[in-house]
Amino acid sequence: MGAGDAYKHNLIDCREVAFANMGIAESCPDAPLITMITKQGRRAIENAEDIIDRLQAKYKGVAFKTLHGEDIAVMSIQQQVSWR
Repeated sequence: MGAGDAYKHNLIDCREVAFANMGIAESCPDAPLITMITKQGRRAIENAEDIIDRLQAKYKGVAFKTLHGEDIAVMSIQQQVSWR
């Protein structure tokens, strides 16, 4: 096991512990999900709507979720990392 492998292994262990501490039962989604996060102000992507439209056109049939930056501020960690 190389140094990179050990790092990945430790990172996965930390992630699993964090999820367990938050009561998140992780499971693989039934289908892919693309999540786009939009922001306002100086970190906004000016053509975010165009990007979203292009992604939806390219990946037809894939579940798509758009979150606004301000929405994330009031979401719990469980809600932020959920597949749904």
